[in-house]
Amino acid sequence: MTEVVLARTIPLEDGSMLGHITLNAEATLNSLSLDMIDLIASALNLWRDQSQVIAVLFDAAGEKAFSAGGDIQNLYHDMVATPGGPCTYCEAFFEREYRLDFDLRQYPKPTIAWGHGIVMGGGLGIFSACQYRIVTERTRMAMPEITIGLFPDAGATFTFSQMDPVWSHFLALTGAQINGHDAILVGMADVLIKHDQKDAFMATLSERPAESATPEHIQAAISRFSEQGPLP
Repeated sequence: MTEVVLARTIPLEDGSMLGHITLNAEATLNSLSLDMIDLIASALNLWRDQSQVIAVLFDAAGEKAFSAGGDIQNLYHDMVATPGGPCTYCEAFFEREYRLDFDLRQYPKPTIAWGHGIVMGGGLGIFSACQYRIVTERTRMAMPEITIGLFPDAGATFTFSQMDPVWSHFLALTGAQINGHDAILVGMADVLIKHDQKDAFMATLSERPAESATPEHIQAAISRFSEQGPLP
């Protein structure tokens, strides 16, 4: 069976390591299942206490999506199977998803998200919780929960509270999609790097010299490949 989350470490030149988490459910646009959430949380908890792991990078399999959000099919099947509740799977899913988003925002090591393709719902929750939020020329970002009668969740209310209310209200109430450049403009992403530069960017991250502090090295790598300068 294919692992739905790939968690590994990448050796860096100075002997330290970069944690690398890949969402690996390409057939469902990397939609988050409870198993995926638990695997991500397990990797983060393991690396939290490993001093040689200095940062964590998130990306996803395939060319279409970072993550389209939560796996609605599993949630739906649980609700249908238990009319009137309790919906054990649904309750566990949301509890652990929200805990993951919270813990990721509090994570003691730098976190990087490569948000290529669709970045929506619960996928946007993970993306937004990372310290360095990278989009590409093919990013499509939205918080479309309103279209299924739900509120913007997975930390979106916090993300929106940091934005101009004009943008946050519009995105929350319409579920509208925006591209990578617009995501930077409204404050939902930090920088745009062309997707064909990903391998070169990863290689640059792995070249961390021993005397380089981690945040400075990450920022230097991002600046080297960035297609978007600081906004006024």
